[in-house]
Amino acid sequence: MGDLGFINPNFDERLAFLYKLKGIDINERAISAEIAKEFFERKIVLYDEKSGKTKYQQHNDLARQLRKHLEKSGKIPNTVWILRYQKFFNCSADYLLGLIDAPTHEIKSIKELTGLDEKSVEELQYWNSSDEIKTFTNEIIQNTEFHTLFERLYRHKCSLLQTWSFDDSILERDKNIAVSGYYVNEALTLLLEKMRNTYKGKHVNPYLHKE
Repeated sequence: MGDLGFINPNFDERLAFLYKLKGIDINERAISAEIAKEFFERKIVLYDEKSGKTKYQQHNDLARQLRKHLEKSGKIPNTVWILRYQKFFNCSADYLLGLIDAPTHEIKSIKELTGLDEKSVEELQYWNSSDEIKTFTNEIIQNTEFHTLFERLYRHKCSLLQTWSFDDSILERDKNIAVSGYYVNEALTLLLEKMRNTYKGKHVNPYLHKE
């Protein structure tokens, strides 16, 4: 498969990752029944009235099929299933086929622009959960004090990871770590102060509202 340009040919691994992003624990055997139910409710899979099977039996059959796709066979299911999973997870068929390494082309573009890995991009999606949170995220990222804090955190990490020889003074090493830690705290204090000045709540006198 590598000759065909597949990034990750293991379908079960990509599928497991999509379940994880959706908050579904695939280790629980009973959960596949709930997933099957959602497939039917969203009309991703339709009941077959001519099969002679009850809806309960069709649920069980689908649940078994869903579990089978998570087996480490490396086999990619047929086009019908690719389209079903594409609709269920709202992802790209290219990801399911192993042609791209992110669930959507949009995420891939974000990764290329920012250098963030797939997990970081998915974590950032939490901050897109409401207009209020999106506004706050943009304000923080564009805040000069936030940039300073981020830079100083990185420098503190570098001081912690620095290699020291036996000839170097332990006191000098500890001093450098302490200084970089101090600057981190200073930057955090400046950011908190900026937030206090920017976001001011309203004081309400409860006695004014009494009848």
